[in-house]
Amino acid sequence: MSRSLLSERWFRRNMIVVVVASSCMIFAGCSAKREIVVNKLPINIDRRIYDIDNRPDEQVANHPSVEANTHWDFGFVPQIRVQRVKLIKQDRLFTSLVKVRKIELDLSLLVKIWLPESASKRVIEHEDGHVEICKHFYLDAEKQAYKAAEGVIDREFVGSADTENESMEKALESASTALATPFRNAVILPTSQASSVYDALTQHGQAKIPVAEAVREALAQAR
Repeated sequence: MSRSLLSERWFRRNMIVVVVASSCMIFAGCSAKREIVVNKLPINIDRRIYDIDNRPDEQVANHPSVEANTHWDFGFVPQIRVQRVKLIKQDRLFTSLVKVRKIELDLSLLVKIWLPESASKRVIEHEDGHVEICKHFYLDAEKQAYKAAEGVIDREFVGSADTENESMEKALESASTALATPFRNAVILPTSQASSVYDALTQHGQAKIPVAEAVREALAQAR
């Protein structure tokens, strides 16, 4: 049996909690020049053999009968630099209007494969099919990240809260969401969709359809 999981929780954590944002109004000497930087790490494939004393964690497989599984985490960590255009205080409410001036994105992909020591050739090849699907979409990740950033750079975002700093954070959160959504739709969701189709076509590695053929068909249906 193969399980392939898209860790959206991990993705959201990097997008919203770990997002690093700085304001040009805070840091002296900050340039208003627009800039997009995308840093893409090589794919990290982690193959592990498990037994009774070394098993996948519960997030990956929480059932002892699981024979093999593959899961993947897309890293999408932005640093967003903004220029505050306007600050309004009305009664006890602060509203910040910011313009995005610089975006730096760090992309990564970790694919973790768990196999029992007795895994058959068919099972190993099936899990490798999931790896090929991940590789396919990660090839396009840099392009899609840059495209997402192009849709956010120079745009204005607004945030309101009880304090000035919190209003800035709200505006940056809106910018982060606008940045993440296109990448998620272009890379992360299709990976999950293609892998689900692949598992259905191969009956989780039990069907006789060749892996390469199943991967091609799964990718075609995910587009």
